[in-house]
Amino acid sequence: MTGATIDHLVSVTVFIAAIVLFIGLFNQTVQTAIIYQQHRYLASRCSDILDTILLSPGYPINWGKTDTYPTSFGLQDPEFTQYRISPYSLMRLQSVTGTPITYPKTGLTYSNITMGFGNFLLVPYTKAINYSAAAKLLGVNNTLGFQLTVTPIITVSITETQASNPLTVSVKVYGLGFPLSNATISYCFLKVARNQGNTPLYSSTFGTIFADDEGEATVSFQNVASDESYVLIAYAHL
Repeated sequence: MTGATIDHLVSVTVFIAAIVLFIGLFNQTVQTAIIYQQHRYLASRCSDILDTILLSPGYPINWGKTDTYPTSFGLQDPEFTQYRISPYSLMRLQSVTGTPITYPKTGLTYSNITMGFGNFLLVPYTKAINYSAAAKLLGVNNTLGFQLTVTPIITVSITETQASNPLTVSVKVYGLGFPLSNATISYCFLKVARNQGNTPLYSSTFGTIFADDEGEATVSFQNVASDESYVLIAYAHL
Protein backbone atom coordinates (compact mmCIF):
# COMPACT_ATOMS: atom_id res chain seq x y z
CA MET A 1 0.00 0.00 0.00
CA THR A 2 2.84 2.41 0.85
CA GLY A 3 4.61 1.57 -2.43
CA ALA A 4 1.44 2.23 -4.44
CA THR A 5 0.99 5.59 -2.71
CA ILE A 6 4.59 6.58 -3.45
CA ASP A 7 4.17 5.54 -7.09
CA HIS A 8 0.98 7.56 -7.28
CA LEU A 9 2.64 10.66 -5.82
CA VAL A 10 5.61 10.32 -8.18
CA SER A 11 3.25 9.91 -11.15
CA VAL A 12 1.23 12.96 -10.14
CA THR A 13 4.43 14.98 -9.67
CA VAL A 14 5.74 13.97 -13.11
CA PHE A 15 2.35 14.69 -14.67
CA ILE A 16 2.19 18.17 -13.12
CA ALA A 17 5.76 18.89 -14.20
CA ALA A 18 4.92 17.80 -17.76
CA ILE A 19 1.82 20.02 -17.79
CA VAL A 20 3.80 23.02 -16.52
CA LEU A 21 6.52 22.43 -19.12
CA PHE A 22 3.92 22.04 -21.88
CA ILE A 23 2.11 25.20 -20.81
CA GLY A 24 5.43 27.12 -20.88
CA LEU A 25 6.25 25.90 -24.38
CA PHE A 26 2.71 26.49 -25.58
CA ASN A 27 2.64 29.99 -24.05
CA GLN A 28 5.88 30.89 -25.86
CA THR A 29 4.38 29.69 -29.15
CA VAL A 30 1.20 31.68 -28.49
CA GLN A 31 3.19 34.82 -27.67
CA THR A 32 5.19 34.45 -30.89
CA ALA A 33 1.96 34.05 -32.87
CA ILE A 34 0.41 37.10 -31.17
CA ILE A 35 3.48 39.26 -31.92
CA TYR A 36 3.45 38.05 -35.53
CA GLN A 37 -0.22 38.93 -35.90
CA GLN A 38 0.38 42.36 -34.37
CA HIS A 39 3.26 43.07 -36.77
CA ARG A 40 1.21 41.82 -39.71
CA TYR A 41 -1.70 44.05 -38.71
CA LEU A 42 0.58 47.09 -38.32
CA ALA A 43 2.23 46.43 -41.70
CA SER A 44 -1.16 46.08 -43.38
CA ARG A 45 -2.50 49.20 -41.64
CA CYS A 46 0.60 51.20 -42.56
CA SER A 47 0.29 50.11 -46.20
CA ASP A 48 -3.38 51.18 -46.24
CA ILE A 49 -2.50 54.58 -44.72
CA LEU A 50 0.29 55.16 -47.24
CA ASP A 51 -2.07 54.31 -50.09
CA THR A 52 -4.64 56.71 -48.66
CA ILE A 53 -2.05 59.50 -48.48
CA LEU A 54 -0.32 58.88 -51.81
CA LEU A 55 -3.22 57.66 -53.96
CA SER A 56 -5.89 60.13 -52.81
CA PRO A 57 -5.86 63.94 -53.25
CA GLY A 58 -8.07 64.41 -50.21
CA TYR A 59 -11.22 66.50 -50.20
CA PRO A 60 -11.66 69.08 -51.56
CA ILE A 61 -9.24 67.83 -54.22
CA ASN A 62 -7.73 71.32 -54.62
CA TRP A 63 -7.29 72.05 -50.91
CA GLY A 64 -3.54 72.56 -51.44
CA LYS A 65 -4.18 75.54 -53.73
CA THR A 66 -6.71 77.27 -51.48
CA ASP A 67 -7.20 78.28 -47.87
CA THR A 68 -9.87 75.61 -47.48
CA TYR A 69 -9.40 73.23 -44.55
CA PRO A 70 -9.57 69.64 -45.88
CA THR A 71 -12.15 67.19 -44.61
CA SER A 72 -10.18 64.25 -46.00
CA PHE A 73 -6.38 64.05 -46.07
CA GLY A 74 -4.37 63.04 -49.14
CA LEU A 75 -1.32 64.31 -51.02
CA GLN A 76 -1.86 62.91 -54.51
CA ASP A 77 -1.82 65.37 -57.41
CA PRO A 78 -5.46 65.44 -58.60
CA GLU A 79 -4.33 66.00 -62.20
CA PHE A 80 -2.44 62.70 -62.32
CA THR A 81 -2.81 59.08 -61.21
CA GLN A 82 -0.65 56.60 -59.30
CA TYR A 83 2.10 57.86 -56.96
CA ARG A 84 2.31 61.52 -58.01
CA ILE A 85 2.33 64.01 -55.13
CA SER A 86 0.88 67.51 -55.33
CA PRO A 87 3.51 70.16 -54.51
CA TYR A 88 0.76 72.55 -53.38
CA SER A 89 -0.55 70.15 -50.74
CA LEU A 90 3.00 69.55 -49.48
CA MET A 91 3.52 73.30 -49.05
CA ARG A 92 0.50 73.53 -46.75
CA LEU A 93 1.96 70.99 -44.33
CA GLN A 94 3.45 72.44 -41.15
CA SER A 95 7.23 72.17 -41.15
CA VAL A 96 8.86 70.37 -38.20
CA THR A 97 12.42 71.40 -39.14
CA GLY A 98 12.29 75.15 -39.75
CA THR A 99 12.11 77.70 -36.95
CA PRO A 100 8.64 79.35 -36.74
CA ILE A 101 8.58 83.06 -37.60
CA THR A 102 6.26 85.66 -36.06
CA TYR A 103 5.64 88.72 -38.25
CA PRO A 104 4.69 91.76 -36.13
CA LYS A 105 2.75 93.54 -38.92
CA THR A 106 0.28 90.69 -39.28
CA GLY A 107 0.52 89.28 -35.75
CA LEU A 108 0.66 85.76 -37.21
CA THR A 109 3.11 82.92 -36.70
CA TYR A 110 4.36 81.21 -39.85
CA SER A 111 5.62 77.72 -40.51
CA ASN A 112 9.08 78.20 -41.98
CA ILE A 113 10.14 75.90 -44.80
CA THR A 114 13.72 76.90 -45.63
CA MET A 115 15.90 75.17 -48.20
CA GLY A 116 18.87 77.54 -48.04
CA PHE A 117 19.60 81.23 -48.64
CA GLY A 118 16.84 82.86 -50.66
CA ASN A 119 14.76 79.66 -50.78
CA PHE A 120 12.01 79.69 -48.18
CA LEU A 121 8.26 79.44 -47.79
CA LEU A 122 6.20 80.94 -44.97
CA VAL A 123 2.75 79.46 -44.32
CA PRO A 124 0.49 80.84 -41.55
CA TYR A 125 -0.08 78.34 -38.75
CA THR A 126 -3.81 79.01 -39.11
CA LYS A 127 -3.66 77.64 -42.68
CA ALA A 128 -1.05 74.89 -42.22
CA ILE A 129 -1.96 71.26 -41.60
CA ASN A 130 -0.06 69.94 -38.59
CA TYR A 131 0.61 66.37 -37.48
CA SER A 132 -2.36 66.05 -35.13
CA ALA A 133 -4.77 67.43 -37.75
CA ALA A 134 -3.50 65.01 -40.39
CA ALA A 135 -3.72 62.08 -37.96
CA LYS A 136 -7.29 63.02 -37.06
CA LEU A 137 -8.30 63.26 -40.73
CA LEU A 138 -6.72 59.85 -41.38
CA GLY A 139 -8.54 58.34 -38.40
CA VAL A 140 -5.39 57.15 -36.60
CA ASN A 141 -5.18 59.67 -33.75
CA ASN A 142 -4.57 58.04 -30.36
CA THR A 143 -4.33 54.61 -32.03
CA LEU A 144 -1.26 54.60 -34.29
CA GLY A 145 1.75 56.88 -34.56
CA PHE A 146 4.08 57.19 -37.51
CA GLN A 147 6.11 59.77 -39.41
CA LEU A 148 6.31 60.20 -43.18
CA THR A 149 9.23 62.25 -44.50
CA VAL A 150 9.06 63.58 -48.06
CA THR A 151 12.54 64.33 -49.43
CA PRO A 152 13.34 65.55 -52.96
CA ILE A 153 15.60 63.20 -54.92
CA ILE A 154 16.57 65.90 -57.44
CA THR A 155 18.56 69.01 -56.54
CA VAL A 156 18.30 72.10 -58.74
CA SER A 157 20.82 74.91 -58.23
CA ILE A 158 20.65 78.27 -60.02
CA THR A 159 23.65 80.58 -60.44
CA GLU A 160 23.81 84.00 -62.06
CA THR A 161 26.78 83.99 -64.45
CA GLN A 162 26.19 87.41 -66.05
CA ALA A 163 24.25 90.28 -64.48
CA SER A 164 23.00 92.05 -67.63
CA ASN A 165 23.27 92.49 -71.42
CA PRO A 166 21.95 89.82 -71.41
CA LEU A 167 21.17 88.35 -67.99
CA THR A 168 22.63 84.83 -68.07
CA VAL A 169 21.77 82.13 -65.55
CA SER A 170 23.22 78.64 -65.18
CA VAL A 171 20.97 75.83 -63.97
CA LYS A 172 22.52 72.61 -62.65
CA VAL A 173 20.53 69.46 -61.93
CA TYR A 174 21.75 66.59 -59.74
CA GLY A 175 20.19 63.27 -58.84
CA LEU A 176 21.25 60.99 -56.00
CA GLY A 177 25.00 61.60 -56.20
CA PHE A 178 25.25 62.12 -59.96
CA PRO A 179 24.29 64.75 -62.58
CA LEU A 180 20.90 64.35 -64.21
CA SER A 181 22.04 64.16 -67.82
CA ASN A 182 19.65 65.34 -70.57
CA ALA A 183 17.05 66.40 -68.02
CA THR A 184 14.12 68.59 -69.09
CA ILE A 185 14.20 71.89 -67.18
CA SER A 186 11.06 74.03 -67.15
CA TYR A 187 11.34 77.57 -65.80
CA CYS A 188 9.34 80.67 -64.98
CA PHE A 189 11.14 84.02 -65.09
CA LEU A 190 9.52 86.90 -63.18
CA LYS A 191 10.87 90.39 -63.72
CA VAL A 192 9.95 93.08 -61.21
CA ALA A 193 9.59 96.54 -62.73
CA ARG A 194 9.43 99.86 -60.94
CA ASN A 195 6.08 101.59 -60.71
CA GLN A 196 5.11 105.12 -59.74
CA GLY A 197 2.51 103.77 -57.35
CA ASN A 198 3.02 101.61 -54.29
CA THR A 199 2.73 98.29 -56.11
CA PRO A 200 5.39 96.92 -58.47
CA LEU A 201 4.72 95.57 -61.94
CA TYR A 202 5.57 92.00 -62.93
CA SER A 203 6.29 90.42 -66.28
CA SER A 204 6.61 86.66 -66.66
CA THR A 205 8.35 84.43 -69.18
CA PHE A 206 8.01 80.66 -69.41
CA GLY A 207 10.26 78.25 -71.23
CA THR A 208 11.94 74.86 -71.39
CA ILE A 209 15.63 74.02 -71.73
CA PHE A 210 17.57 70.76 -71.68
CA ALA A 211 20.59 69.83 -69.58
CA ASP A 212 23.80 68.53 -71.12
CA ASP A 213 25.66 65.36 -70.15
CA GLU A 214 26.85 67.07 -66.96
CA GLY A 215 23.34 68.11 -65.93
CA GLU A 216 23.88 71.81 -66.72
CA ALA A 217 22.01 74.25 -68.93
CA THR A 218 22.23 77.99 -69.57
CA VAL A 219 19.40 80.43 -70.25
CA SER A 220 19.59 84.14 -71.14
CA PHE A 221 17.11 87.00 -70.76
CA GLN A 222 17.23 90.30 -72.64
CA ASN A 223 16.37 93.77 -71.37
CA VAL A 224 17.23 93.10 -67.73
CA ALA A 225 19.37 95.74 -66.02
CA SER A 226 21.88 94.83 -63.34
CA ASP A 227 19.94 96.80 -60.69
CA GLU A 228 16.55 95.23 -61.45
CA SER A 229 15.00 92.51 -59.35
CA TYR A 230 13.94 89.17 -60.77
CA VAL A 231 12.93 85.66 -59.72
CA LEU A 232 13.74 82.47 -61.60
CA ILE A 233 11.80 79.32 -60.66
CA ALA A 234 12.97 76.08 -62.25
CA TYR A 235 12.19 72.41 -61.89
CA ALA A 236 13.65 69.39 -63.66
CA HIS A 237 12.53 65.88 -64.53
CA LEU A 238 13.35 62.98 -66.82
